[in-house]
Amino acid sequence: MHLKIIRLIIIYCCVSQTLFAQNRQYKKRFQLAVGWDNNLFETAGAGFRDQYLRLFLSQKWRQRSRKSLLNIHVTSWGAFYAEHAIENKLYLNLGLANSTEIRKNLFWQGSIGSQIKKFVTIQFGFFHVAAASSLIYELSRNYRFKLSGYFQQYQFFQDREFDTRQILGMVTLSQVLQPQFVMDYSLELSREVLPNRKLFPYAFIHYAQKNKFYGFNLGFTWQKELFLRGNFHFENEHSNFSGLDYSLGYADVTAAVKICRPLIFRSNVRWQVKKYGRGDGSYPVIGIDPEVGAGSNGNFDLVYSLSQKSSLILRARLLKQESTVRNRYYAKRIFELILEMK
Repeated sequence: MHLKIIRLIIIYCCVSQTLFAQNRQYKKRFQLAVGWDNNLFETAGAGFRDQYLRLFLSQKWRQRSRKSLLNIHVTSWGAFYAEHAIENKLYLNLGLANSTEIRKNLFWQGSIGSQIKKFVTIQFGFFHVAAASSLIYELSRNYRFKLSGYFQQYQFFQDREFDTRQILGMVTLSQVLQPQFVMDYSLELSREVLPNRKLFPYAFIHYAQKNKFYGFNLGFTWQKELFLRGNFHFENEHSNFSGLDYSLGYADVTAAVKICRPLIFRSNVRWQVKKYGRGDGSYPVIGIDPEVGAGSNGNFDLVYSLSQKSSLILRARLLKQESTVRNRYYAKRIFELILEMK
């Protein structure tokens, strides 16, 4: 696995350096943040608190031609805690995306990316790879049809039982109601496989967990003085493991508004309801959540521009996430003060 990681890094670096050497468009963003986490280990009860230092660097290269657009991004960051060094972690995220006009009104989009999360002092973390491909056909000035395919795979360092492969297909119809207002209607079908699951906790018998789900999306984007994006989603999943069937619905709203010339407010709020089907309760473990994100949460940024290339950000994250045990939730609050430079 480490050879795969090294090869990916070498390929991405070579392509990135080639574009940079040719004086293509280049953007970078650096953040230095101090933060406070009130539930470091994400426990359902009272959790451990700690302060941390976070370093973040994002680099993007863009090359545009008459009929295509190529984007490359490299993002890396690390978090280092004052009292719990066991939680120190590093991330590396690499991505390549291309958009090409095949002929009039017909476009192709493709992307490939990888992500590595590694704890510094312990053998925990994961390797993630994903690829996507889409065909887009403009039916008219106001309607656009999109057919998409997506593949992703997680490989965990600490426990191969929760390695996951997923294939997803999506059909989307976009409607432009006004120049600043767009609606999206989507249907999703997905198949997910965990090939190394154990039939019972602490057992040596393995049996592939297979999940199938379908989902519906209704989304909108409004962009004028106020930027507003919303997504309303429903999905139903069936699993061959007892007790893991569920229905889920959520509303996700992102907003950004300029309060005054140097001050901007940004927010993302998600409210989720998840209900499991009946099961015998013999296998309540869901798996390892690679990232905090699903569930009900609120993310709020207050951005003060110091200059064209620097700003101060006050960030608050209020999270309610499902733990690795079914129907057991934990609460988490994170506050950060960030210096950002571009």
